[in-house]
Amino acid sequence: MLSGLLISHSRPLCRSPRRAACAATFFWLCAIFAGCNGPSLEQEQVRLVGAGATFPAPLYEQWFREIGKTRPDSNVRYDGVGSRAGVEQFIDELVDFAASDDPLTGEVIAQVDRGVCQIPMTSGALVISYNVSDTAGNVVSDLKLSRQAYAGIFLGTIRNWNDIEITKHNPGLVLPDQPIHVIYRLDPSTSTSVFTRHLSAISDAFKSNPGSSDLVNWPVGSGMPREVGVVRGLRQVPGSIGYLSLAFAEQQKLPTAILENKSGNFVEPSLESAEVGLRSQSWMFDEPSFYAIDPEQPEAYPIVTYSWIQCYRIYDDPKKLELLKQMLAYGLRDGQRFSADLGYVPLSSAIADRALSLLETITLPQSADTATSLPGTTNDNEPSGITPAATEDAADKSETAGSATTPAPSSADIRADDISVQEAAGTEPSPQSPSTGPDKEASTPDDEAMETLNSDQTTAAYGSREFVLWAMIFNQPVRPHRGAN
Repeated sequence: MLSGLLISHSRPLCRSPRRAACAATFFWLCAIFAGCNGPSLEQEQVRLVGAGATFPAPLYEQWFREIGKTRPDSNVRYDGVGSRAGVEQFIDELVDFAASDDPLTGEVIAQVDRGVCQIPMTSGALVISYNVSDTAGNVVSDLKLSRQAYAGIFLGTIRNWNDIEITKHNPGLVLPDQPIHVIYRLDPSTSTSVFTRHLSAISDAFKSNPGSSDLVNWPVGSGMPREVGVVRGLRQVPGSIGYLSLAFAEQQKLPTAILENKSGNFVEPSLESAEVGLRSQSWMFDEPSFYAIDPEQPEAYPIVTYSWIQCYRIYDDPKKLELLKQMLAYGLRDGQRFSADLGYVPLSSAIADRALSLLETITLPQSADTATSLPGTTNDNEPSGITPAATEDAADKSETAGSATTPAPSSADIRADDISVQEAAGTEPSPQSPSTGPDKEASTPDDEAMETLNSDQTTAAYGSREFVLWAMIFNQPVRPHRGAN
């Protein structure tokens, strides 16, 4: 910037040889300061970027904020773009980790050169929310839906709120003769995958068409992007109904339906009823799929799921690997205490312990011996379901692609980069004038300038070396600032 100032000025700023020499010294020292003032923000900040499912996003964001309190050098970003979009970025190595409500299949894992380690991080329920009032205009808050009713609504065979299949289970409500407007996820999402897998389990007609996937051709309704879009649609469209996570529904204070489970009981969505449903499926590491599709327990809420983080098996950067393991270990241990308040079901200690053991399989390229260890875990019995490690040469992908989606630094990042020259000067070794041996030449004006610059008293009194240099170049009097002793 200063060089541009000198070039663009209409007349030379340095009219004497002494000033010219000082100016040259100033710019030479600026170049040295740029390289020697200590690590830059990019070197100091350890950054991790993740993308994927919207279902666990509020919990993950809470974890990352907590980690930032104890690791000021950490910068963990997560973008809830949807599971499929996150996994695609993960395959292309545009992010450091992905998140999905479904574990990746072997076919998808085969596309990841650096290998995949999948870790269950949290769990919860999917709920059906609605916007309907009774004939008196009162908002309905305790709607019961039978399995036949909610499968029929999303299949398009039940189209009015006063359908007999709905009213017979809600004798205290007088529901209106109003069309039901289905709202579904427009973007590929494992929330849709979990929901349609359950509908396919309870309805042969739904299983036949549209079936289960993260993006299906719904026979009825309108699509909205992400969970925030579903919420917007529910609030704006009278008579609407849609699906989203229990956590987000509670955060947005939306009414949720009481659903009939496999035992024929109507169960309200809650952390307790979801936990009962999750216990119906034991976690088998040697199974590629881990679903609780339709729990059988009488007290179980019927639509529940685990949510996973996908990591690479190999990371080139040891600092990034260390932060990743610390982040995951925190989430599996202390971070679980935030689950209930945010609408998630904490992992059982057995599943959390098994998940922690997976962290030891994430390593640096050379060998597991150089990997960052995780206190309190061992790797004596590696689970058989862990995906194969990638070859070392395949792990060396271009860093350019990864930086393409890195978010812009926040205001906290910018503040962290605002390192004063005075602080840097406290650790900067003083440049030494070249010596000619025993017969050292007499000091020159430049030598005297350097001695003045390198004086600790000068730096303390006048605030910064740049200030002293500027005054020397333009022959201005150097006055101590008020805080000097």
